[in-house]
Amino acid sequence: MKTIEHMNINYSTWIDLKAETRLYSHLQEKLTQNKLELQDLEGKLKSFDDETVSILRKNKENIFRKIFKRKLSELDVKPLEEARHLDIYSINSFPYQGVELHSTMLAYHLSFNQIISQNQNIHRLPLLLDGILKEDIDPKSLVKIFKFLNANLPQDTQSFITISDYRLGKYKLDEEEGNLVKRFSVEDIKNDYFEGDADIIYVSKDEGKRAFLSQPLNENSEMYLDTLNIISI
Repeated sequence: MKTIEHMNINYSTWIDLKAETRLYSHLQEKLTQNKLELQDLEGKLKSFDDETVSILRKNKENIFRKIFKRKLSELDVKPLEEARHLDIYSINSFPYQGVELHSTMLAYHLSFNQIISQNQNIHRLPLLLDGILKEDIDPKSLVKIFKFLNANLPQDTQSFITISDYRLGKYKLDEEEGNLVKRFSVEDIKNDYFEGDADIIYVSKDEGKRAFLSQPLNENSEMYLDTLNIISI
């Protein structure tokens, strides 16, 4: 059947032509549909004047402010009063230092994540909180932070938390309390504050600073290529 030809067209080329024609028609249909959707969206955008945008922003600011204040209270941070520290479209810094600033930043990021989670029309990436522990944070504040994270991490998406691991048996003098206190290991944090509902990924196995970056690339080429593929999207 495939060998029968007429006007230099055989069965195989006829099938190819039909497939290309069908594909072209489908693409044209989708193009027309997308153009109509674009026109509809452009029409809706024209209805958003400065006053409308201002009202929508004000509503979001009020929602964020309530969430943010509540989370600050949970971390025992002094209340913020000025609009430049509370309005989501105005914030660029906070008037705190040390543990208070660290706690405020945690509250801010989790509040921001919560408010965008209320919008079902956007795609949220997993939440990443880098370095939630600082060297100068006292043990009481660490416990407070762990409990806060356990109660406030989003439940509808993944969360990644980076923590400096203090191995069991390592101690540090707590001058304020006047005694030795055991620092927290990652295993303790997982079991005590996240009820075991977490996976631990060790980087460098606590053997040295920047050990992960010092690993030979040729021994981790697959991970390197996967990373490049992810960040190039």
